[in-house]
Amino acid sequence: MKIFVVKSVIEGENECVLMGAYPTLTEANKRVEELTKKYKQDKETRYTTEQTELTNF
Repeated sequence: MKIFVVKSVIEGENECVLMGAYPTLTEANKRVEELTKKYKQDKETRYTTEQTELTNF
């Protein structure tokens, strides 16, 4: 099963935070836009969408 995850990436860090998982790219991209707008003052954090596959379900 393929899903699209939204990640929060902090500049200079090797880690990211999973912000949510969505069944479609459109839904994931909409969430990225919402987060980017809501936290626009935070210049060190960016939000991205990545496709991944769930196994063992």
